[in-house]
Amino acid sequence: MIYLKKVLDVWGGPEFESILKSEIEKLDATELPLQKNLTQSNYTNGDNFCVLIINTSENQTLFVLKQVYFFQD
Repeated sequence: MIYLKKVLDVWGGPEFESILKSEIEKLDATELPLQKNLTQSNYTNGDNFCVLIINTSENQTLFVLKQVYFFQD
């Protein structure tokens, strides 16, 4: 399981999305389900990825994050 403590500290604040993006990009690629979600190619080693946060929403029990990963060779 991935824990993003800095993200929890700023949840609901103006820095939330930028810190979320930064924290995800600092993760080791092996922690993310990158390979199984590829649709334009069939392989990535996880190097050189960046995240685009499209949308976030929440309620009392659930947080939903829509994101896109971009890979560079």
